[in-house]
Amino acid sequence: MERNISELLRRGIVADLHLGLLKPGGRLPSLRTVAREMDVSIRAAARAYGELEQEGLVTVRGRSGIYLALPQAAPIELAEPFDWYAEMLRQAWSRRLTVNDVNAVLRQLVETPLKVACVESSDDHMEAFCAELEEDFALQTTSVKLVREGVEVAGEALSFFDALRPADFVVTTAFHATEVSTTADLLKKPVVAVSVSETLVSALEQQLRSGSVTIVAADPVFVERFRTHLLDHFRASGDLRVVLMEDVGRDPGLIAGTTALYTRAARRRMKEEEYHLLPPPIPFLSGMAVRKIVQCMLSTFSKRFPLAA
Repeated sequence: MERNISELLRRGIVADLHLGLLKPGGRLPSLRTVAREMDVSIRAAARAYGELEQEGLVTVRGRSGIYLALPQAAPIELAEPFDWYAEMLRQAWSRRLTVNDVNAVLRQLVETPLKVACVESSDDHMEAFCAELEEDFALQTTSVKLVREGVEVAGEALSFFDALRPADFVVTTAFHATEVSTTADLLKKPVVAVSVSETLVSALEQQLRSGSVTIVAADPVFVERFRTHLLDHFRASGDLRVVLMEDVGRDPGLIAGTTALYTRAARRRMKEEEYHLLPPPIPFLSGMAVRKIVQCMLSTFSKRFPLAA
């Protein structure tokens, strides 16, 4: 009878493990509970648990109780970005998407890149966010520059309508969102007004607290915009100035005694490593902007490849 009790206990434990109702280290029914449910004495229940303890299946901890003694899986440490990949694939699995499904979508996005019209009047802002869209999201960008006479694409004058028409969606900044939306709405093109990364702003503020900073830009429009709209935000953090790179070329003293931070457009013209103001991995685009961009990408993708999505 006692052998049957231990066998019944073993079967119950194995079944609960298989069904996920019990985990390694989990607490098992007390002697009193087993005795009552199996209609045996507490002594008989204790002997049955004793046999399972000898087998290494349970651990009896006196008054603390009886616990499942199966070894737990060894903890697995994953460094970035593999811990994120693991969570992404787990989330995909929970939606019944296989690794092959995820790979098919990503491969299609890379092999047939979506087209984005990047609308700006400043080369420095244009080149900063266009470069990230190409590098980080495999998008095919077209720079649509707003000039006094209208719109230029690769130096050619176009109507706003014709400049935006080939794009899958449009990206601009808050400075031009209203005027861009009017034409984009006619073309039924989504518009994302990008904002600057919170990390980049914080890093610039931190840099200012360490000493005077001069931003060196390529485009007079950027210099004027920064002085008019953005400079006041940074005054509390320290001494910040914005100058043109051609002016620095004529008078290097403009950046003497300060930390000079070059925009991506300026660095590109200098044929130096390209990044905007502060070196990687600080992005130009904010998390909120990226979320909207990715939503536009996948919305367009799902319409173009409905079966793949």
